[in-house]
Amino acid sequence: MRIAAIIVTKGDQRLEPILESLPSDWDWVIWDNGKKRVLVNGASFDVADLSVYGRYAAIEYTDAELIYVQDDDCIVSDPQALVDAWHEADGGSVEKETHWGWGGVVCNMPPEFRHDFYEDHALVGFGAVFHRDAPQRAFRKFAGAGPTDQWWMTEEGLRTCDIVFTALTPRVLVDVPVENLPWAYHYDRMWRQPEHQAERVRMLDLVRQIAA
Repeated sequence: MRIAAIIVTKGDQRLEPILESLPSDWDWVIWDNGKKRVLVNGASFDVADLSVYGRYAAIEYTDAELIYVQDDDCIVSDPQALVDAWHEADGGSVEKETHWGWGGVVCNMPPEFRHDFYEDHALVGFGAVFHRDAPQRAFRKFAGAGPTDQWWMTEEGLRTCDIVFTALTPRVLVDVPVENLPWAYHYDRMWRQPEHQAERVRMLDLVRQIAA
């Protein structure tokens, strides 16, 4: 099963440390919101600025069946461990939902993030693995019951789509060590913006109503 690593960036970070940490036989796709381009194994294509939703739009630039994603500000010590966990869940006791597998996502969740706020969704920035079809299944489910069928093209949707995906998708949580890169604490990082936290809470309320 081919694997593609997808990384979303604003174009102002050095991604070489991350690319060097990935298995050499993986494909890679970089969605660059800063330069409005996507790099696919070195080839460049023009794209729009789609915030974090770019990681899902980037799936269309690879035909790999299994997708690995992470943010541009950390090193995941063992990305292959997440892939192994996905295969274990796919072949284990989790009930299969589709012809291609159990339909779930494996998320790297360090212990400090395993608290009540994340009891029904998960982070993908520290590393996550899923089948290429899984996100759109969740987005279609949310759009069919949510405020608008084009919610992901709103600013709020572009910034909070990870919540919808992980909250409406079966999850397996693992703990693979990560190392923050120096720019993880820059003032413009999305996780540091107060308005982003408010958007997360609002989106969680909507998703919980649909999942109930």
